[in-house]
Amino acid sequence: MRSELNVNKKTAYFYSLAYFLVIIFSLTFAFPVAFMRYHGWLTKNTKMNGRKLVFDGRTKSLYIIYITGVIFGTLTYVFFTFITAFIAVLLDKNGYGTVLFKSLVFKFYRIVPTLFFVLFITSRFYKYRALHTHFEDTVDGKSEIRLELLKIILSSLIFKIIIVLINIVGYPFAMNIRERFLISRKYIDGENLKFNGSIGRICLTWYLGLLFTVLTFGFYFPYLFFKLNEYIIVNTTLKYKKQEFMPFCF
Repeated sequence: MRSELNVNKKTAYFYSLAYFLVIIFSLTFAFPVAFMRYHGWLTKNTKMNGRKLVFDGRTKSLYIIYITGVIFGTLTYVFFTFITAFIAVLLDKNGYGTVLFKSLVFKFYRIVPTLFFVLFITSRFYKYRALHTHFEDTVDGKSEIRLELLKIILSSLIFKIIIVLINIVGYPFAMNIRERFLISRKYIDGENLKFNGSIGRICLTWYLGLLFTVLTFGFYFPYLFFKLNEYIIVNTTLKYKKQEFMPFCF
């Protein structure tokens, strides 16, 4: 039995659009709220092997994760900026300090540690979502992802490196690899999950979505974002259950 996401196209588009608008106009401060509402909405409308899912996360918990990451990320950036400035002052005696401080190498040196905390926040959110997703008919069930946070961060880092190296063309391939790795280590109320996605389906969704996004001057992108989430959901099933053929609809 396959998984289902029962929402119509119009609702999916406006929910996805609202997700991005809230994040953009709040300067990302409302990201925890948008994340919880959007993924809570997706989960509520999902059936896995005929069983409904619920997401019982709390905004307060997500804000603690988010603010902690932002604070440490900011402090890390300030610290490495101070270190590079100090090195530049020492080298300035030879006339190289200012040039080096403004160079791409030093900018990269300051930004990379901060990017780690961006990955930290997104990985914590991913793990939080896994821990708080349950079957509606289960009482006191325990969900988990059997990966340390560092390994989730590492998998996200590898995913982003692949994207940088092969650009947007390789996004569906990287996405398929990442989801297969992560979902196979997730459990919902003791039930092990399996990812059945295929490269052909995600490539068709991605490339056609990019084409429509260009043709509509970006207005199609929120729906493409939803389609990617839908692809992950409908191709995630309980392990050791018989999988029915899922006709592909764009």
